[in-house]
Amino acid sequence: MMYLIFKVVQEAGQASGIIEIRKRKTITCTEKIGAVAFSNEEEKRFLLDLLTKGGTAGEIIEKGC
Repeated sequence: MMYLIFKVVQEAGQASGIIEIRKRKTITCTEKIGAVAFSNEEEKRFLLDLLTKGGTAGEIIEKGC
């Protein structure tokens, strides 16, 4: 089982930022495996909800499409 951690990186007073996607390797060690950028608080909330709860808002696109 893979355990993921989502870290919000956002400067104080800024609406934009990134959500780092990290894989837990041990209790004290994580590895960054990706990042998603957001432009405002609405996008941030949507992306965190999608990443933590899943649902029908996401879709997998096969290679070559």
